[in-house]
Amino acid sequence: MTADSNPTLPEMPVLRWTPRIKQTIVLAVGVGKISREEALRLYQMSEEELARWQELNSSQGRRGLRASYIQNYR
Repeated sequence: MTADSNPTLPEMPVLRWTPRIKQTIVLAVGVGKISREEALRLYQMSEEELARWQELNSSQGRRGLRASYIQNYR
């Protein structure tokens, strides 16, 4: 996924947190489509979880957002 300036946000409930969905939320927060606080509330996630997704997306891209990647490198 490229740094789309208008990412389409996933609807709730999210049944499966794929790397693409995680990256879409990270990018939407990054470009201001949704505020950080709104994303945390809407997607029922912690500050730490979103911060980790942002860090992994920045350093590893979508690949870093795979659950197996996160588990292997904790």
